Amino acid sequence: MLQSPIILLANRIEPVILGLPFFIFWNFLWWAILTLVMYIAYKLNWGNQKTE
Repeated sequence: MLQSPIILLANRIEPVILGLPFFIFWNFLWWAILTLVMYIAYKLNWGNQKTE
């Protein structure tokens, strides 16, 4: 989503979200989402089979 062409279409009118330019807000939003997903994956041990 960070490199999708949709971002270029949305940025044509220079929108500002929460006081940040759209490009910066978009990058921070996806950084936060991906960080949360990685944290959940770490806590749930995704990819590792449980050995009992």
